[in-house]
Amino acid sequence: MKKKQIFLAVLACLLVYVLLASCKNETSNNTDPKILVVQSIPTNVYAYGNSGGLIGVFPTGTTTQQALFYTGLVAGASLSNYDITVTGSGPYTLTIPLYNATSTSSRWTGNGTYDVFVILNGGGGHYYKVGSVNFSSGTTTVAFSRATEVYP
Repeated sequence: MKKKQIFLAVLACLLVYVLLASCKNETSNNTDPKILVVQSIPTNVYAYGNSGGLIGVFPTGTTTQQALFYTGLVAGASLSNYDITVTGSGPYTLTIPLYNATSTSSRWTGNGTYDVFVILNGGGGHYYKVGSVNFSSGTTTVAFSRATEVYP
């Protein structure tokens, strides 16, 4: 009988430990406002963005058609935003603060993996899918070389 009581006590302690650990993980999500840094943007692609455009953060699995119509847009930034920093003289690096899709005056603080699309107005419109990007810290860096032109 004593072995059973000890076993149950150890099991209870283990369960409490696991529950506390999982609660800690839930509350430790990074809630910093997110910044996306896109590196190595070629000069011709950068020129398309001079006519305006959008960096869009969408749920994983978003199709090109959905991105074209901003369906499911979670966060993003207009390329005309005053707070985007451009460095380099070709290739370029853009540092882009991200904003909530539903309230463009508030910064996005989400976490997780999302699809990122770059929608550029110049040259008749060019759309790129950067791919799935994990936002787990305040600043996330991606290379433009990961991007695939999906339209036209």
